[in-house]
Amino acid sequence: MSKKSWLKILIVWVLYVLLHFTYKYFPNPVFVLFGCPEETIFQHMKMGFFSYSLVSIIEYFILKTKLSVKNFVITRMFSALLISFFCFIIWYIWPLFFGPIPTEVGEIIYSNIIIILSLITVVSFEVDIEKSTFSKITTIGIAAAWIIALCFYVILSSGEAPVLVFELHAH
Repeated sequence: MSKKSWLKILIVWVLYVLLHFTYKYFPNPVFVLFGCPEETIFQHMKMGFFSYSLVSIIEYFILKTKLSVKNFVITRMFSALLISFFCFIIWYIWPLFFGPIPTEVGEIIYSNIIIILSLITVVSFEVDIEKSTFSKITTIGIAAAWIIALCFYVILSSGEAPVLVFELHAH
């Protein structure tokens, strides 16, 4: 990976950690949206999505990339979706096989390792994916998924999910 990729990983990770604590120190509706008012996987997925999306916007204006605007935007939208997904599935590896992480310090260390591994994976994919050309249907699909994810994170940041993820409701 290039120095640029490692720098992006570092910046996204730092922003992610900063967002994690914003609500604790600035408890208001803006930081409910971007921060972590509760220790849930949803909140961590949301912070990954917003961190990656915000850094990608800044990246576009600073780097003046040679990619077309379409390729840059669609690649970064896809990466923001992937970071949320990877944060979710990679984080659950330990609890799935070994049960809950026994200490708060252990969970903090584990969570930081997971976000960094997720970022390394996504940035590696991004480097290869940005070389691709996207069909109209792929472009629409990625853009639609990103907009749906944005709505998901914004709407659910202010309330409870209408359905549970891992539990079934008896009707």
